[in-house]
Parts: sequence; C-alpha cells; structure tokens
Amino acid sequence: MFRFKCDFFFFFYVLFSWAGFWFLFKPQQKLKTSENKAAVNIDKLTAANYLPKTFHFLLLLMDNILDQEWTSDFALLLFLRHTQEKKGDADLQKSTGALISDKDRELETLRNEIAVLRGENAMAKTLQSAVETLEKDKAQLQSRVCTLEQRLMGSQTSDSESTEAPPSAERRERINFLNSVIVDLQRKNEELKIKLKKLVLSEFNGNDGKRLKSIPKRKKKSAPRLFCDICDCFDLHDTEDCPTQAQSPDSIPHTTYHGNPSEERPYCDICEVFGHTTESCNDDQTF
Repeated sequence: MFRFKCDFFFFFYVLFSWAGFWFLFKPQQKLKTSENKAAVNIDKLTAANYLPKTFHFLLLLMDNILDQEWTSDFALLLFLRHTQEKKGDADLQKSTGALISDKDRELETLRNEIAVLRGENAMAKTLQSAVETLEKDKAQLQSRVCTLEQRLMGSQTSDSESTEAPPSAERRERINFLNSVIVDLQRKNEELKIKLKKLVLSEFNGNDGKRLKSIPKRKKKSAPRLFCDICDCFDLHDTEDCPTQAQSPDSIPHTTYHGNPSEERPYCDICEVFGHTTESCNDDQTF
C-alpha cells in the first residue's frame, strides 16, 4: 500500500514535471521561432530597403552616363555646326570674291567702251568741224569763181578780141583750176560726211570700236609747195601773189606770207590752214 502510494506520487510527480517542462519550454521555443522569423523578416525588410537604394543609385549612375553622352553629343554637334559654318563662310567668301572679280571685269569693259565712245565722239566732232571748214572753203571758192566769171564776161564785152585774148585764156585756166579745187573739196566733203554718218551710227548702236578700225586713218600730208598756175612754176610764188595779174577791189585778198620760198611752211592737217603744225594745234580734238 505504501509502495503503491509512492508509485502513484512518483507518477504524478513525473507527470507534473513534464507538464511544467512543456509549459516552460514551449513558450521559449515559440519565442525563439518568433525571433528567427523576426530576423528573417528584418533581413527581408533590410533587403527590401536596400534594393530601392541600389536601384536609385543605378538610376543616378545611368543619368550621369546619359548626361555625359548627351554632353559629348552636344559638343560634337556644336563642333560640326561650327565647322559647317566655317566652311559656309569660306564658300561664301569664295563666291563673293568671284562675284567681285566678275564685276571688276565688267566695270573695266564698260570703262573701255566709254573710252572708245569718247574717242568716236571726239573724231565725230573733228570731222564735223572739218566738214564745216570745207563748206566755208567751198562757198568762198564758189563766190570767187562767180566773181571771176563776171569779170571775164565784162572784159570780153568791153575790150577787143586781140587785146583780151591772153588774159581770157589765163582766167579760163584759173577758173578751171578753181573748179577742180571745188570738185576736190566736194569729194572730201562727201567722204567726211560718210565717215561722220558711220561714227554716229556706231555710237548709237553701241559698237565696240571694230567699225572704227575699218575707217582708214588720215595720213599726215606734207605742206604743199608754192605753185603759180599763171606762170606754171614752183617755189617762186603762188597764184594769188602772181605779179602778172591785176587784183580787183572786190576780189579776195592775197596771202600775206612772204617768206623764203625754199622754206617749208608750217601746215596743220586738222585745221587745214598754214601758220602752225598739227602737233602744235590748239584744238584739243584729235582723230
């Protein structure tokens, strides 16, 4: 009985010991499990917090890389643009220089044309003055021929045929000479009129001076020698100074030149008069 009680008490003692151990160990195990779970959760949370920071760092790094690439691309773009602008400036300067050269050549051509036109204008004025001079000489010679014809007709009616025969022959020769001079002056007048007309046409048509070359240049004439148609001799006196003819009051006065017959008298091709040479002519118009 006593042994049974001891066993019974021992059983309950063991039971209560295991129950106490269970109740004491189980919360610790749960606490340890909870701590492990909490550590795992903390690790997870730490990893979860670390990943956004890492991702943010990667994003910043990518932004920096992109900024550097964009900066380099922008610098390259600026360099290419600057190079293109320099090339464009060089091309523009080259084209501008070529255009300026073309304009200079055109200006030089226009200046040459102006110089040619001025020369043609001067020649036209000279020819016009020569035509006017020839017209005056022609009018003077015609009036002189008329005067001589009147004198010839008057002398034929007043005097006999025997006494007036030699003077009438001399006067006829003189009249024939004057007529030949008039014909020569008329021919020269027509030639000068033709030349003047060509010059005027070339000036209005804007000719570049090629037709001007086709006009023959007038050669310098030497001063004519003294010749008398009445005496038929050279270097003594001219016809107007002939002592054998009598000068009427209404006739044209004789020449006032009484120099050395062997001397060459100065003669001007522009004015076509004696008294000065062509080189020392005061007229500024030249052929």
